[in-house]
Amino acid sequence: MSFILKRSRKKGYKTYLQIVETHYSPEKKYSVQRLYKKLGDEQALSDSLGTDAYEYYKKEVDALNRKNANERKTLKETLISETSPLKNIGYFLPHAVYRKMSMDLYLDILLSQSDIQCDKKQLLHDLVMARIVCPSSKKRAYEQVIPSLFEHGDCTLPQIYELTRFIGENYQKLIETFNRGISNVIGKRETGHVYFDCTNYYFEIDVSDSFRRPGPSKEERHNPIVGQALLLDADCIPLGMHLYPGNQSEKPEIRRIISEMKNQDHITGRTIQVADKGLNCARNIFEAVSNGDGYIYSQSVMGAGEVEKEWVKLDSAECPYVEVKDKNGEVLYKIKSRKECIRYKFTDESGKKIEFSVNQMRIATFSPSLARKKKTEILKQAEKAAKLCLSAAKRSEYGDSSKYVTFVSESDVKAVVNQDAINEALALAGYNEIITSEIKEKPTAIYSTYHNLWIIENTFRIMKSQLDARPVYVQHEDSIKGHFTICYLAVIILRLLQFRCFEDKISAEQLTDYIRNFQVTDTGKSEYINTMRDTPVVKQVEEVINMGTRSLIMTEKKIQKLMKYKFVTRK
Repeated sequence: MSFILKRSRKKGYKTYLQIVETHYSPEKKYSVQRLYKKLGDEQALSDSLGTDAYEYYKKEVDALNRKNANERKTLKETLISETSPLKNIGYFLPHAVYRKMSMDLYLDILLSQSDIQCDKKQLLHDLVMARIVCPSSKKRAYEQVIPSLFEHGDCTLPQIYELTRFIGENYQKLIETFNRGISNVIGKRETGHVYFDCTNYYFEIDVSDSFRRPGPSKEERHNPIVGQALLLDADCIPLGMHLYPGNQSEKPEIRRIISEMKNQDHITGRTIQVADKGLNCARNIFEAVSNGDGYIYSQSVMGAGEVEKEWVKLDSAECPYVEVKDKNGEVLYKIKSRKECIRYKFTDESGKKIEFSVNQMRIATFSPSLARKKKTEILKQAEKAAKLCLSAAKRSEYGDSSKYVTFVSESDVKAVVNQDAINEALALAGYNEIITSEIKEKPTAIYSTYHNLWIIENTFRIMKSQLDARPVYVQHEDSIKGHFTICYLAVIILRLLQFRCFEDKISAEQLTDYIRNFQVTDTGKSEYINTMRDTPVVKQVEEVINMGTRSLIMTEKKIQKLMKYKFVTRK
């Protein structure tokens, strides 16, 4: 780029002066000019200046070219900075939710119990934002992620480790504090129905400890694991979390976490517990009924008795299924129900045998789409079992396909395919059972309520994939709890954005991608270049917030205004 003083003749044969800037155009592949400064009539300028105007402005052009040359030379000699010019500003969305929660007073009191010498409230905020922006180890969060936030506090790596441990020591109090913050955003929580499920996380360690214990891993691994129980309210916003050693049963967790929820939040109303078949047991049903609560559990049809299986498959005039169709007339599922009094018994911790009776509604459903999926899985496992039988494989090699095999040798060398088991599994594919205490409700309403349980499974998936809850880079039990608590708090904020800001029109996964991709590059002139690619989601967000986020050039003032965006709650 260079500057030249250009003479041009206009009407009346006057000579005009102007300064133009020349630069090479990659598209046109030759130098082009653009006006830099319009000067005026040369003779009039000479008369005004009392000297030759061309020579006078030639000196100005020479000065511009020298300045430009010096800037290019300085730029070539300037070393790269320790601080990246790339900044994330997409976190303005979760930051707006965090501010809207108005938890300053509660966090001040809770965090005052720690003697960490830094702004602990700001550090907690930065750790949650960093988990959303770029999940990573605490060391990388300190070195790269937190510094990439447009606004952030100052801390040291030891302070991050110490605060993580403190969060773990007090994670139930912190969850209670955030529940108060959620109420500040959306008002009274809806706990008429609560959704509950458990998962676990494996640790790549050789020796287990008191917290990371061997147990049935969701990933079917043999590493020590830690269990996580999660509770969602009726609006599918996280309500509670509990962490427990991997060798403990998940069935007592639903009792513990609901009891804690009621005690902490002073909930006295009736709560309907919704959970999958893994939590369906006599003790949990007894506790729910004894506390004046209800339940909706699923039950495996394959594990039921022969009489129950026959009832599930039966579709006759005396016991008909009712079809539920979509707007195009396609069958979504078929449903039927019956009411009965069931007698249960169990032995409590003291060895006392307890027997009780409850009135229940048993709902059977058949889903054509689920049937197609299940049949494909069954045939694939049956094919695997047949191949392993031919190769005389050991019992441990069969995995899930072992249910379609009969082992006829104690040495696990001889096995035959159990065709009866395969046929029965195919016959029951697509069927499911739901058991509920809500006998006055319509079966379709119970089914719809239970169907929302997939959201809690999706929440676990977000924690494991989008927020990279595993691998865990800390080892102390309290630090592990602190790590999972930070992930849990990040999920809360994403769910509030998804359901209460964007009305579930943008998924949590799409919001996470938006937040991570919204980056700007500092030009050093109080201006930033927006490097985010324009996508349908970017347009959707902008339509809702109307903050000019699609602009290519963003001033510092504009970004600071973005950081003050007020979270708008929508139902």
